[in-house]
Amino acid sequence: MATSRGFSLAEQVLSLGVLALALLGVAAMSVQAKRGGISHRHMLEASGLAHDLLELQMARSVYDLPLGTVVQFSGRFQDQTAYQADVHSTALSGPAYAGLTDRDIKRLSVQVRWRDVTGARLAQAESILARVPK
Repeated sequence: MATSRGFSLAEQVLSLGVLALALLGVAAMSVQAKRGGISHRHMLEASGLAHDLLELQMARSVYDLPLGTVVQFSGRFQDQTAYQADVHSTALSGPAYAGLTDRDIKRLSVQVRWRDVTGARLAQAESILARVPK
């Protein structure tokens, strides 16, 4: 009675197929992780830029800040992906702001827009700049 040793050809082909599928899954996850990393890096850079622009505008006097688009420019992230940044100023009014005019209180909004491997993206920062009445 002969005993067989080793694996048959069919078993070897099947195991290679399973291994190939597993490697394809790992490769797909690697690509997704890289895309997510790039997108995350862009979001960090854009958020920092938005907050820096907001702080620069908040250093101005509320009276010197015009209504509408204050600053608009474009640039590139570290990896050369293009972005567009806008700073807007709008007047606030209503019962909560009684005694303040459009010149006394303004909302500042900064938006940084770009396109990367995940599509169109936006980072935003907002604040209120006001003159404190005496």
